Amino acid sequence: MRKATIKDLDSLIDVENKGFEPDKYHLTSKRQYRYLLNFGRCDILIIENNTDIIGTATVLYRKNSNKARLYSIAINPKYRQNNFGSTFIELIENYLKDKKYKSIISEFRADKERYYSFYKERGYRIQKQIENYYPDGCHGVRVIKELI
Repeated sequence: MRKATIKDLDSLIDVENKGFEPDKYHLTSKRQYRYLLNFGRCDILIIENNTDIIGTATVLYRKNSNKARLYSIAINPKYRQNNFGSTFIELIENYLKDKKYKSIISEFRADKERYYSFYKERGYRIQKQIENYYPDGCHGVRVIKELI
């Protein structure tokens, strides 16, 4: 796992566009990625092999907070069957532990049943449901995991 750089901009957009349906998710634009890479209180993380970026994640930080927010995690569809999502989230959690963050928060679509078990199996608990969170009106589910 490594931090993204401005040289990764096109690849970040490519993985996000392949990983998310634009009518169902708020996609990060090239301009937003450029800002986040240059000025944002965040880390944009990448896992890759010799030829492809397998996944990307945007982790946001608030000033004076010990909670990190996993804003986005996207796995290139051609690697989804290889358990890279689980590996990536574990790498992110360990990275945040090393940075002394005490918890991680994330959101997912309430209509994605497999995400309930994905997060629960990893020790996350539901914090709350957020009505009309996604562009198509779908509710979101906020989950939290204590890291320390």
